[in-house]
Amino acid sequence: MADRIFTYKQIPGKSIDTYWSLNDYIVQFEKSEHTKKLPGWQKNDDVSVIVDFYIKPEEIDEYIRPDRKASFYLQYHSKSEKDGTSIHGLICSEKFQFDKTQYSIKGTIPGEKIAGVLEITLSLCLDEILSDVSIDEKDYMLLASDIGSILYEDTRNVILEGEMSYFPVADIDFEKSGYPSKALYFLQKSKFTSLDSDFSTAYRLYFNNTHPQFTKINEIKETEAQDYLLNMIVYDVYKQLIMNALDDETFTLPEEDNPENHTVRFVYARLINQLRKYYFSNASLETLREMAHSDDNTTQNKFLCALQSLLLTFGEK
Repeated sequence: MADRIFTYKQIPGKSIDTYWSLNDYIVQFEKSEHTKKLPGWQKNDDVSVIVDFYIKPEEIDEYIRPDRKASFYLQYHSKSEKDGTSIHGLICSEKFQFDKTQYSIKGTIPGEKIAGVLEITLSLCLDEILSDVSIDEKDYMLLASDIGSILYEDTRNVILEGEMSYFPVADIDFEKSGYPSKALYFLQKSKFTSLDSDFSTAYRLYFNNTHPQFTKINEIKETEAQDYLLNMIVYDVYKQLIMNALDDETFTLPEEDNPENHTVRFVYARLINQLRKYYFSNASLETLREMAHSDDNTTQNKFLCALQSLLLTFGEK
C-alpha cells in the first residue's frame, strides 16, 4: 500500500480552450453515453488527430512551480471495456511555454492498434526538474512537484466500429510470422482464455498484409457491405465462435443479457441466442449441441444452413 497520497492543485478546465479534429471530423465534448461514430472510418485505417487550443498563460503560470517544466501530451486509448484492443499510446507531445498562447499539435494513431471506442486525451504534465532554480518550498507546497504529475486533462471519445465490433484486429506478414503465406486471415484464441475473460483480450483476428485480397478488404466502402469476400470472412469467424461455444461443455447461457458485459461468456450467449431466436424456436443449448454434432446428415446440415443464413444476414434481422 502507498505510504503517502500526492495532493496538488490542478489547472481549471476554463483556462484552456480546445478544438478537436479527427480525420477532419470535428469532435465535440459529450458525455460518454452520447459518443458518436467517426464518419468514414474503415477497419485498420489510421486516424489523424489535430488539437488546436488556446491558453491563458497568466492563469496557468500559478499552477507550475518555477523549478519545474511541463509538456502537453496527446494520448490514445482503445478502451477494452468497449470492445477495443486495450492498447494505449502516445500520439505526440509539445513543451509548454509561459509566453505562448496558442498551440496546434497533431499526430497519427496506427489503425491496426485501435477498435471499438477510441478515447483521446490531452494532458499537461510535469516532465523536468530545474535543479539550478532555488525556491522556498513553503511558497509552493500546494503545487505538484513530481515528474509525471497531471496538471490538466481534456478527453474526447468516438466510436470506431459500433456494437457488433468485438475483435481487436492486426495485420501481419504471415510468411515472416511462420504462417502459410497464401492464407488471408485467421482467428486466434488465447490459451489463457476462460469464459469470464474479457473478449477483447481472448480473441484476435489476424490478416495477412501481403495477401492480394488484403488491400481489397480495406477498400470496401459502407455501401458495399454485402461484398462477398467480407461476408465470407464474417461467416467463417462467427461460425468459429459459435462452434467454440457449443464445444465448451462448461458454457451455459446467462439468465439475462447484459449489453455492458463483454466477457467471452456473454459474447457467446448473444450469438447463440440469435440462432435460437430466429431458427430454432429458442431451443435449449443442449439441443443445439446435439444438432451441431449429430451423426444424422440431415440434422447437421439443417443446423449448418441455419448458421449460414444467420451470419450472412447480420443487421437484417
